[in-house]
Amino acid sequence: MSVTNGKGPACEELDAYLQDETEFRDKITPITIFLEYSLDYKTAADQTGLLPILNQFTPANITKQAHILLDCGEDNICKPELKLSVKSDQTQIYIGDDNPLTLEVTAENRGEGAYEAELLVYMPPQADFIGVVRNSEKLARLSCAYKTENQTRMVVCDLGNPMKAGTNLVSGLRFSVHQLSEQDTSVKFDLKIQSSNLFDNTSPVVSSMTTLAVLAKVEIRGVSTPDQLFLPIANWQPKENPMIEDDIGPLVQHIYELRNNGPSTFSKAILDLEWPYKYKNESLLYIIQYEIEGPMKCTTDMEINPLNITMPKAPEKNDTTREDSREDGRNRHRRDLGPVEGELETLGCGKAECLKIKCQVGRLERGKSAILYIRSRLWAATFMKNENQNHSYTLKSSATFNVIEMPYKNLTYDYPSNYTLVNTSIIWVKPDSAQPVPGWVIALAVLAGLLLLGLLIFVMYKVGFFKRVRPPQEDSTEKEQLQPQEKGDGGAEA
Repeated sequence: MSVTNGKGPACEELDAYLQDETEFRDKITPITIFLEYSLDYKTAADQTGLLPILNQFTPANITKQAHILLDCGEDNICKPELKLSVKSDQTQIYIGDDNPLTLEVTAENRGEGAYEAELLVYMPPQADFIGVVRNSEKLARLSCAYKTENQTRMVVCDLGNPMKAGTNLVSGLRFSVHQLSEQDTSVKFDLKIQSSNLFDNTSPVVSSMTTLAVLAKVEIRGVSTPDQLFLPIANWQPKENPMIEDDIGPLVQHIYELRNNGPSTFSKAILDLEWPYKYKNESLLYIIQYEIEGPMKCTTDMEINPLNITMPKAPEKNDTTREDSREDGRNRHRRDLGPVEGELETLGCGKAECLKIKCQVGRLERGKSAILYIRSRLWAATFMKNENQNHSYTLKSSATFNVIEMPYKNLTYDYPSNYTLVNTSIIWVKPDSAQPVPGWVIALAVLAGLLLLGLLIFVMYKVGFFKRVRPPQEDSTEKEQLQPQEKGDGGAEA
């Protein structure tokens, strides 16, 4: 600009335009305009080369501010009244559960417009933000983002710029809760609304606290393989001094599974098993061995397999006779057998002498199991004795578990416990045998046959079946007439 001495001020106008309101968020802070002037010494010198100077007592710059006109009354100062409430969809969270936690947040402005209004949700370290609930028409679909400031984890949601007076927004935020410490008793979320207004720019902080609970759905299941055995066994006799399993009787396996269906974890449980071992000093189910799978250790009050019975090797392809005889008591079907002899008598620990197995089960998390396999043989010689023949029995074992420890120190909970029964039925059947035919039946059958044959001959005689049929007389006369001629021909030829 060029300012001439002694004349009026020099003016220059510049037009400036605001950006679209979507391109900037801060509408409260004034727009600052800064102007500074100085001499251009290259063009300011006169013909003699004398340079002008500026008045050192007058500022060489000026600052002005332009305020954006807001809908905030005559003073153009907005004073909002922000209110916030929150409600959780779960009153308690089971430790280990995968179900998400949903917070229903209601944000309200009862005053003037709130600019750059945001919802701040401060998350606990055990929670992760999943997203905004979008499958409900009643809930507003806010734009939210996860942020971290100074190791503080939060979710920031835009409520509007401005959040106009009378606005009432209801939205759902979904979180997953995991990695919970064994000492935690609750999960706490802190929420507030924040704006860039100069006055009343935040809402009171509200909290949502959900208590933690422990729930371990532990179940025990048992099965007998097979569940029925049929006696007597064809082509098999017990041996006085058994050496291998086949010498004792059919194979019977009981399998027990202790499973934690969660969602919570337990640290320790006791599994007690009662096994029908002897009855009237006679063996019932002789245990060969037991195996475990999972975090479990077992002990017994009696020696397992005191006779040192050896397990059979895997059968070869051409060795099927022994295998068939061993499994005969199990594979026969009821329709192939005769009628069952007698009612089933139960032999459990009330009547029979029981072997006890005690197992300590370690930590089982959700979906994990501890399994006990018991391999035994039915002591068939006991049931083949005369006093036990024609009697059917049910051998019953039982398993009981009690959870005694859980890894949660500051929470109250119930210790799960339950039991199960496993039955193996020993059914004595009477084989179907052919009865001899009485002699009088055979004699009567022979006489009836002879009588029927005589009657048939008599009827055939009456109808002329046995009469001879003679040839006609004409044929014999012609034959007699031909005989001399044949002789004459013969003599001529001679």
